[in-house]
Amino acid sequence: MEPTGPHESTSGKLAGRLFAEILRLNLKWTIPKSGLAFIRKPKQPTFTVCQLVNGEYQQQQYRLGQAIASPLLPEINLSLNDIMP
Repeated sequence: MEPTGPHESTSGKLAGRLFAEILRLNLKWTIPKSGLAFIRKPKQPTFTVCQLVNGEYQQQQYRLGQAIASPLLPEINLSLNDIMP
């Protein structure tokens, strides 16, 4: 699903923050333009960190007020509150 309006702004801010950390760590990673996920009800701002474990992705969801933790970017200090419009 393509982000629009406030969602596009939020995804752009998030991609920028993540890419800055990727560059700081001199990693050769990219950020995909879009992902396939379904919106559930009730709608809540949610960010999902996916980690490949034994060939399958494990997902950890974060909502407003929660600090985002990434095993691959452990020094990133970010929450949805930092990037929501």
